[in-house]
Amino acid sequence: MNRHKYGWIESMQNDSAVYIKAVGDLCPGDFSVDGFGVGSLTKRKGCDYPFKSLDGALDGADILIANLEGVLSARCHNEYLSFGGLPEMAAALRAAGFGIITLANNHAFEHGAEVLEETIYYCKKAGLKICGLRDQGQYYCEPVVIEKKGVSLGILAYNWVGLWDQVEIDKYLATISDGLVNYTWDRDREKDRLARQLIQEKNEYVIQDVKRLKNEVDGVILLPHWGYEWTPYPPYGVTLEARSFIDAGVDLIIGSHPHVAQGIEVYRDKIIAYSLGNFLFDPEPEKKFHGMVFECVMEKDRIVKYNYFAIASDDRCQPERPGAAEQKKFKQKIELSASAIISASAEIELDDDLIYKEFEKSYNRRKVKKIKYLFVAMLKHPSMIKSVFRKVINLLELIFRRLQGQRVRW
Repeated sequence: MNRHKYGWIESMQNDSAVYIKAVGDLCPGDFSVDGFGVGSLTKRKGCDYPFKSLDGALDGADILIANLEGVLSARCHNEYLSFGGLPEMAAALRAAGFGIITLANNHAFEHGAEVLEETIYYCKKAGLKICGLRDQGQYYCEPVVIEKKGVSLGILAYNWVGLWDQVEIDKYLATISDGLVNYTWDRDREKDRLARQLIQEKNEYVIQDVKRLKNEVDGVILLPHWGYEWTPYPPYGVTLEARSFIDAGVDLIIGSHPHVAQGIEVYRDKIIAYSLGNFLFDPEPEKKFHGMVFECVMEKDRIVKYNYFAIASDDRCQPERPGAAEQKKFKQKIELSASAIISASAEIELDDDLIYKEFEKSYNRRKVKKIKYLFVAMLKHPSMIKSVFRKVINLLELIFRRLQGQRVRW
């Protein structure tokens, strides 16, 4: 293999191996505050702006994958849609080297079917292949099949989270409601443990699709949107699901949703990257975040080698490869997470309810930090007053609903 600037790249003489790279969550719009974030920056500086500091970090791959955490709509030229980006972002993604995106997440349907279909239109027009769409034939999820260097790879994507408030999402996107992990407010640790005994009966659509696709391609790649946010460890239930998918025929799993990178597991010589974290997102209230770029070489259904490195972003919203010190610290965190995943005591240490509580704590801490950030930033940018006022009204509405006994998250 020839050495690449940020890792390794398969020799051009080797025409039987496919070089794959993947990044995590990519939000094309403003997330924290309307007028301050990825969406606003692309309006002012162009949709290619976020990708100008990559300096070759994503180069060389035969296949480059991302989770498009949001929508693309012409409405974003004149109005604010949370997680909403400009239509031109699709072409910018293609120009940056991305060939495959997944829309199987909890924000692609946030603004309804019409905006989702608009997103699909712009992505396909730009030449992007889309994973996670409902199939109209024998599959539940429409598979994306890629042929490179004589190797055929089938890619499936599903979403497990945020389904309770998105009516009819399953008509358009591959969503799973019979999974092993509890994503609701109602917590019952004993019920979670009992559910694990029925794992062979869970995720029926996923297992069926995987087994069917495995008979048609050399290798199967799964892109699951799963787990709990802001936690460096996957819940134990997710690790059991991941292994069951490998047992069914998946060769590579690349997860998303937690917004932070998590450990990588080698199971039966297959790879499970539980979460790559954020790639392009508003950093607030954090000054800087680190996501993962995952890369591997596949020959048929065999992963020859894999590697990963950190990708960082700050309030400039331009992902870039950080220096050696940050890379070392990032690798230590990933290794710590990986050790916990394969630990003999993982069922206790990664107990679903325990990880969920860590998620709630992290979520609430971030909300408090975000409120502080907004008020400080408002002093520097008076134009934020309108957006902050709207968020205060939303917060008061949520408090009122909670006082009425409704289970809503602020």
